[in-house]
Amino acid sequence: MERFDRRLHVRVGETDVERAQALAGALDITTSALVRLLLQLPAEDIAAQRHVVLDLTCANRLYRELNQWGYQQNQAAHALNRIAYYLRREAMDASDVLDELSSVGRQLERLRERTGELVAPVRKVAESHLLFL
Repeated sequence: MERFDRRLHVRVGETDVERAQALAGALDITTSALVRLLLQLPAEDIAAQRHVVLDLTCANRLYRELNQWGYQQNQAAHALNRIAYYLRREAMDASDVLDELSSVGRQLERLRERTGELVAPVRKVAESHLLFL
């Protein structure tokens, strides 16, 4: 663990102390670690307010969720490729094609339902400066 032998003294009001302690508590870090984290922010980007703090647990959850989205999209693409394969060999009739397309449509609709409300927040995270704890 890194040893911090320098001190930074800052005068703040009670409201700022409470906010710092609440934020540090929510992130499960000390207020000193919070200040060190905030000091990493690039000065020119602070006004943009597009910074996201991720701990390893949150980053792993986000990775697993995005991986699952990719898996579902891959399954839909595989089903469409299977349909195309059998159509080229004239091994499927119209009713089989419609059944398979309906199945793929349901898979994609379930994916859209699950990801719909998460797309915008995930996009914001992807476009933000990430700070890892």
